[in-house]
Amino acid sequence: MVQLGSKIFFTNEAGGEDVEGTVYAYEPNIDAGTRTLRLRATSPNRDRRFLPGMFVRIRYVLGIQEDALMVPSESIIPELSGYKVFIVNEEGKVEERQVSIGTRTDRYVQIVSGVNEGDLVLTTGVLQVRGGMPVNYNKIN
Repeated sequence: MVQLGSKIFFTNEAGGEDVEGTVYAYEPNIDAGTRTLRLRATSPNRDRRFLPGMFVRIRYVLGIQEDALMVPSESIIPELSGYKVFIVNEEGKVEERQVSIGTRTDRYVQIVSGVNEGDLVLTTGVLQVRGGMPVNYNKIN
């Protein structure tokens, strides 16, 4: 998915806004041990925010799926048969749902099936709840 001329975005640990760069070279193999891909990119650096040898945090967008249903990763519970989440039904009780997951980011997991848009997914206390248990919850968007 990486191509010459594609865009990367990066920033240093001090923060600030993302800076855009353009890929001009990359290694064709991914390091199996670290799961990393080495690439080189150029960026104007007009304000001299970045110095040679400085570490930066890079973001490379592989693709955008507008209709992806994403939930926080802490709400996903791995099981032998797959994954599950707990949702709150219309009566305010916990319901267990088997889900299939897709793409994963650093904080979110895509739900491919098992949960519908608008379902209330529990993100805290998931190890203490059981199906049918009434809960009090705060809805966070």
